[in-house]
Amino acid sequence: SGDWCHAIGSYSKYGTGTPFTCQGSNSDVATVELWMTTMKDAREAGGVKCTTPTSQDWVMLFRQDYTQGDATASASDYTAAEAGSQTGIKYSDLGSMSRLKGSQPKFHFKSVWSRDGNSWTNEWKQDTDPIASSSVGGYEEIAMQAKGSTYQFSGLRKNGASALFDGT
Repeated sequence: SGDWCHAIGSYSKYGTGTPFTCQGSNSDVATVELWMTTMKDAREAGGVKCTTPTSQDWVMLFRQDYTQGDATASASDYTAAEAGSQTGIKYSDLGSMSRLKGSQPKFHFKSVWSRDGNSWTNEWKQDTDPIASSSVGGYEEIAMQAKGSTYQFSGLRKNGASALFDGT
């Protein structure tokens, strides 16, 4: 599809920055982040089995912040390792994604889109590697604050034309 809604790593500025739901007041956002959990299995937490990742289990893979200037992404961000500052205009550690997945059966992601003091987080799992595949397999929704209606989020896939990834 030619849509690039729920984009991560836009190659050009769209509205205030990056395409989000592509509709209404949430059509675009200024900042987007992609995170991945490194938690492999359930663990004991105070005698109780825990399957929900804590803040220490999440690793930032990508950040694009148009509030700080021109944050356009490029194809070289797919292979970057800890390039840039996690709080700066652009950061990429996408080159570490496969290593961080390790033996987990699925990629476990969350994306955070922000604009004007508001933020929306989507969390999901998928089988396919979004760097390698332009389609999504094994999508499993966990928590969605911004699924969208016309252009519904359905996992992350390689875009390569307008952005690194999109979710529609």
